Amino acid sequence: TCPAVTTGDLFVACSGSGETGTTCYQAEKAASHGATVLAVTAKAASRLGTVANHVLAMPTAPSEQLGNSRYEHVLLLTLDTLASLVAARVGASPEQVWRRRATLE
Repeated sequence: TCPAVTTGDLFVACSGSGETGTTCYQAEKAASHGATVLAVTAKAASRLGTVANHVLAMPTAPSEQLGNSRYEHVLLLTLDTLASLVAARVGASPEQVWRRRATLE
């Protein structure tokens, strides 16, 4: 489960196109509750980019991979790096981070 989003929270929304309906809706809802929205997208000039307070633009070249999945590969590496940096900044050990990991997998 996810706790309620409120003022002072950071909501990270990821969409290659920046137009994914559910992602945009959730970002808009988070913003309406006072959260800061970070969009991670290949298309900064998009619905998601418009609602976001901050945009991390990750344009990727066309790909021969199935489903043009280069964006998802870059996204995985970027978010893993950001999570590691945040954990280090707040002093969270790898064990503490692991305990907060999703339990529905």
